[in-house]
Amino acid sequence: MKVKFYLCENSGYPLFENYKNKKKDWEIIKIPCSGKIEKDKILEDLNGDTDKVVIISCFEGACKYITGNVRCNKRINSLKKEFKELNIDSNLLELHNFTPNMNEEFKELMKWY
Repeated sequence: MKVKFYLCENSGYPLFENYKNKKKDWEIIKIPCSGKIEKDKILEDLNGDTDKVVIISCFEGACKYITGNVRCNKRINSLKKEFKELNIDSNLLELHNFTPNMNEEFKELMKWY
């Protein structure tokens, strides 16, 4: 399964850099903020060779760009709702919030991919 990860440079990417069990079928994209990810890009990924899109963002109130993670969350929820209405598996898209020091929690999450 090919998984594309979009990792916030301030939360998800530092966690990934410390993660030791990387897989070759992961595509890692470092982004300045999860708020930069548009619906069209996610749909393009899922219509291409990507089986799942996972976004790792910071917690609300901790975004360097103030509300980027909130905008991302709204986009993802909207897209998941559209998926359900179209009978598309909404689990093809995930959003997780982390701080850069949540190494153990990040390791637990990554076991699923």
